[in-house]
Amino acid sequence: MKYWTVDSETFEVLSAMEGDKWNKPRFAISFEPLPSKEGYAVVALEDLSDCIYVEDHRGKTAYSTLEAGIVRQVTELGPLDTEWTLDEQPTPYHEYKNGTWQPSTDRAKKAKREEINAWRFATENDVRATVIANDTVWDAGPEARMRIDSTILAGVMPPYWTDANNQDHHGMTIEELKQVKAAINLQGFVIHDKQRKMKQEVDSLESFEAVLAFNVG
Repeated sequence: MKYWTVDSETFEVLSAMEGDKWNKPRFAISFEPLPSKEGYAVVALEDLSDCIYVEDHRGKTAYSTLEAGIVRQVTELGPLDTEWTLDEQPTPYHEYKNGTWQPSTDRAKKAKREEINAWRFATENDVRATVIANDTVWDAGPEARMRIDSTILAGVMPPYWTDANNQDHHGMTIEELKQVKAAINLQGFVIHDKQRKMKQEVDSLESFEAVLAFNVG
């Protein structure tokens, strides 16, 4: 006697076996199942009276149609839910509409504005930042700004101030330190102004490709 074993959980038809009716497993069919079909599994009905084709995407990568960049591996039989697709998302800035991925200029612009914000934050907090004041290069990173601010607030200069080239300036005055502070403030405004202009330029772009090609910084 020939029979085909059936998975007890998924009811997927597995393999053909030979034996007698007394040793036939509980989950098995004695009729020949449907032939194999690409992209489908052959699944028996729960009463084992017949079998059908069920979509089989197991092992494939599915992409969320609702949230960019979210993927998962398919592990179960059956068609995908509507919020998932097997079509790979071309970029994080494409959105799924009418069954296909379509470029979204709005998404691309939002991402580019976030990139500009990140550029500003990184530039303002660069520990290697310097400015020029009184024909000298001075440190202008976050720690240097804190030291300058606290010294100006105290109104008392230490015996010397060290520039970005590790040269000591003896007898430096509070007013001279304020000039360094003014140069740092000006540099901060330049960064602020540049990020605003970049955002304005991005907002003015009309094509998806132009937004992606925009070079931040």
